[in-house]
Amino acid sequence: MKKILHIILIFLFSLTIISCAKKSSSSSSDNTTTTDTTAPTVSSVSPTDNQSGVSITDNISVTFSETMDTTYVTTNTSDTYCSGTLRVSSDNFSTCVKMSSSPASSNSDKTFTVDPSDNLSRATTYKIIVTTGVKDRAGNTLSSQYETSSGFVSTTLDNTSNSDNQTTSSDDAPNQVVFTKTIMDPDATQSKDYEEWASEVIQTSDGGYVVVGRSISWAWPTPNNVDDILIVKLDGSGNIIWNNKIHLRNYDRATSVVEDNEGNYVLTGFTSNDDSDKSDVFFAKVNIQGNVLLKTAIKITNNYDGGYSISKTSDGGYIIGGEAGHSHNEDFMMLKVDQNG
Repeated sequence: MKKILHIILIFLFSLTIISCAKKSSSSSSDNTTTTDTTAPTVSSVSPTDNQSGVSITDNISVTFSETMDTTYVTTNTSDTYCSGTLRVSSDNFSTCVKMSSSPASSNSDKTFTVDPSDNLSRATTYKIIVTTGVKDRAGNTLSSQYETSSGFVSTTLDNTSNSDNQTTSSDDAPNQVVFTKTIMDPDATQSKDYEEWASEVIQTSDGGYVVVGRSISWAWPTPNNVDDILIVKLDGSGNIIWNNKIHLRNYDRATSVVEDNEGNYVLTGFTSNDDSDKSDVFFAKVNIQGNVLLKTAIKITNNYDGGYSISKTSDGGYIIGGEAGHSHNEDFMMLKVDQNG
């Protein structure tokens, strides 16, 4: 009988040990934690890649896919040497933009913003690099260095203002030539065929430029169109998009151009049949493709009339300033026209 009791006690003790072992195994399994091994990525940058017209006072920011360790997101603040994990450069990282302070974090430590210690240079391409030195909270680094492919381009305009919201500009001489361009008459095969000069250039709403002026033919015998108006459209880098002539009379020249609300280019100048002491005010409109929408002559005094400057008016028309009267005895002239001249 005692043997039977011993056997029963041993069996119950074994069951207790097995049950405790299972509970311990289950508890160990429940307490297992998952290690974060996912590498962070750059979700976005600002200014964005290929963005143009960026203000020279703008900050630069980078947003990551997850929360980052702020101690590993750094930049250069002492000089233009390329150091730190967040860098901005305009010369393929031979030098880097000096920042005013360390990156400021926001968005739960996902977004980091840097502020250049000085204004960016105008009409300049900047690239952004984030090195593999950055780490997320789990210690994971970028799988590869991030770099914008094209970069962003700063504006060509001076957007800085003083406290009275008056535009200010520097008296310093320009220290960088962005581009130079020599433009010939579209019919010229060599420079001596025509004599061309520009009267005015404006920046257009698409970031490019329009230049107007005059082209004089040196052909003999003298052609009917001795002087033609020259109008040239360029992109923001100075590449010619189109180069056209406008002919109304024998002697035509443009002196001023303005862009209207529809993106057309409106010109004024002089037009004459014989280049004597008689001329009229020239008025024309050209669309963004370079097609002439209208061209006309406006007579003021039957003598020597012409426009030197044109501006848009709030009612959709134009105001032209110029001269009118006898040659060498002209008067100051103001001319208001509607959108069709």
